[in-house]
Amino acid sequence: MPIYMDRHDLDNVTAKDVAEAHMEDLKIQHKYQCKGLTYWFDEKRGTAFCLIEAPSSDCVERMHNDAHGLVPHQIIEVESNVVNAFLGRIKDPQSSEYLDDMQHPIINESAFRIIMYVSLKDAMLLKLKLEKNKAVAIINSARDVIQKSMNRYSGHEVKKDRNRVIISFTSAASAVMCALEIQHEIKSNAVENFKLKVKISLSAGSPVTGQNQLFGETVQLAERLCDIANQEQVVISSEVSKVYKDEILEGLSKEIPVQTISPDDENDGDNGYGAGISYENAGVLVFADYITNDTGKDDSAYKLGGKYTLNNLSLYGQYEFDKGLISSKTPDTSGEGADLWMLGASYTLGNSMVYFGYGTSDNGSNGSKLSSYNVWELVGTHNMSKRTKLYAGFSEIDCDDQDDNVCSRVGKKAGEDDKFSLGMQHQF
Repeated sequence: MPIYMDRHDLDNVTAKDVAEAHMEDLKIQHKYQCKGLTYWFDEKRGTAFCLIEAPSSDCVERMHNDAHGLVPHQIIEVESNVVNAFLGRIKDPQSSEYLDDMQHPIINESAFRIIMYVSLKDAMLLKLKLEKNKAVAIINSARDVIQKSMNRYSGHEVKKDRNRVIISFTSAASAVMCALEIQHEIKSNAVENFKLKVKISLSAGSPVTGQNQLFGETVQLAERLCDIANQEQVVISSEVSKVYKDEILEGLSKEIPVQTISPDDENDGDNGYGAGISYENAGVLVFADYITNDTGKDDSAYKLGGKYTLNNLSLYGQYEFDKGLISSKTPDTSGEGADLWMLGASYTLGNSMVYFGYGTSDNGSNGSKLSSYNVWELVGTHNMSKRTKLYAGFSEIDCDDQDDNVCSRVGKKAGEDDKFSLGMQHQF
């Protein structure tokens, strides 16, 4: 039977009030073929999340309405192993306070979590730069560091693949200390002076926040923060900064929405910092990011973008002014920089989605080392199940006559490069 998690936004209620409401659910749950597994309650934030086995989300809503009238604001389908990975349990915890003689606990445990995103994309290049055995040794050493640090600071591994590790924490202070330790230990474990460089970001949020995926918005923010981070750095969101300050009562400034932390005072002359902000309401998302390297060069970039969703249609737009920090590995020494912009649209029908996007880059001057190019892509996906997705895509890059970056990467100095992909993705 499917498992659902719902969200209740509650004002002026106590843990005992929520426990009593949960008891009312348990008394009548059989009428709707439901089974209440457990719940989480955060009195500070005024949120409660129920985990319920039920035939459908409608049964969950009708059971709540019949039991106490507290209809959930949102219900999503979840998988028990994913809930356990993020939140650490799928049944009632041991409690020091009980509601009745039947030992029904009064739960006052928040579902708010700090999410760590560790990017290991550099690991894919090791086998090209080093002998296979040495490359494998470096990668395994880095994974051992991550695992030991995660265990030391009470983190829960949510997902791990070749390029990334996602970890959940209940404490912002523990997450920050863990991130700094990972960066420091990996940096110290150099093999023949070769260091595996990783990027780490931290975001924070609740399990159900508008999307149909557990902690979907929080993981997406962590991934986006990791994209703007420089290697060997930790980037945290404003919410993590706030929670960390509340826990430690000192340290991080709350004046900037994104903070970069250096793992130690030692550096390679490439200490970057960035700031970003986003706002989402009623189908509209807008964001702005700024990042720079403290290398003595004018090496920076900023992004402005947004998304508008109306029913099944989503429209995207993004503008970026880049002096080589994001889109190019070769800094722009012309002083002009590059203007990049992208427009896209997607349409969802049932389990299928089609996306079309177009983007262009203008190098700003003939002296720039940044290539000018146009790119467009058409992508279609179909979800066969929650874990299996079919996809097909076609893209075309149209390069100018520059001899660096994008044009050289597609093996051309000028002209077009067409790519087609077809495949299936399955999450284990």
